[in-house]
Amino acid sequence: MNEVKNKTELKINLSTYYILPLLKLNKSSFGEDNFIKSQVTKYGEVVVYIKNGDVAGDYYNHENFGADVEDEDGVMIIYNVPDRHLEDYQMFIESKYSKMSMFAKDVIKAHATVNGLLWMKRTEEVIITNGKRKKVYYDESSRELMALDLSDSLRETLEEELDVKIAKGVELWNKLEEEEFIKL
Repeated sequence: MNEVKNKTELKINLSTYYILPLLKLNKSSFGEDNFIKSQVTKYGEVVVYIKNGDVAGDYYNHENFGADVEDEDGVMIIYNVPDRHLEDYQMFIESKYSKMSMFAKDVIKAHATVNGLLWMKRTEEVIITNGKRKKVYYDESSRELMALDLSDSLRETLEEELDVKIAKGVELWNKLEEEEFIKL
């Protein structure tokens, strides 16, 4: 029973944010509110779970489609990572997110909003100091995206939150958890 519950539980994770975009996919590619989760293998495959194959469109015509399995809980779709992204995929598997190529990072950021992440929202605030009004601008982004570029502001925020010193160049996101992986 636990296995079924875990299978159908909505889980947006790093594979959804970082790997689906490399396939030109995102969580809305399978229909509105149809996406459940994605997982990766250690061998260049991405597994996507959806609720209903009938509303998912032509997912089986995708250039990287490998196979699908339907059961009473939904559909499990297997995609193969394109050869041109295997190096980025390997960096992901090794939790070396900042080492992914600039092309991969750009694709990830292009799909960020659809996947529920915030990418470079500029906020304006008016501050009054000594009777003078001054506009201050803040750029906001989701941490998952800032980690790709080893953002200094993310590093500083993490240092403050965790009360530790983080060396420059160290990855700013956790290593992949076992739940990100699936064995086929």
